[in-house]
Amino acid sequence: MSVQWCRSVEHTHTAFAGECFLDELAIASETDPLKFRLDHLVKPEAAPYRAVLTTAAQAAGWDKPLAPGAPGEKRGRGVAVQSAFGTFVAHVAEVTVAADGTFKVDRLVVVVDCGVAINPSIIRAQMEGGAGW
Repeated sequence: MSVQWCRSVEHTHTAFAGECFLDELAIASETDPLKFRLDHLVKPEAAPYRAVLTTAAQAAGWDKPLAPGAPGEKRGRGVAVQSAFGTFVAHVAEVTVAADGTFKVDRLVVVVDCGVAINPSIIRAQMEGGAGW
């Protein structure tokens, strides 16, 4: 039984915490964060996670280096995957960190598998709203 609320709010902060921990494990094992996730998604029931992750990585150009930032800036890419209520979502974010520590999300690639899309505009709105949060 989940210790969080019985609604989707749980998935926001628990996914964030879990994905941050996976990144720490990937760093500790000196493994690319995407590869680390894919290497651990081996059971047949993990196929939807693998599908959205690989599709997002391909769309984001994960295998290509990011363009360098301006002097004093750092650029990076992050990846995350989560499921809730039968829907699987992966994100790849490209971020620039300025010399003063402020940051900007330059690009966000979102891939969602929610099954049959009756009204794709509602799905798009839901994904955009979630990304805004």
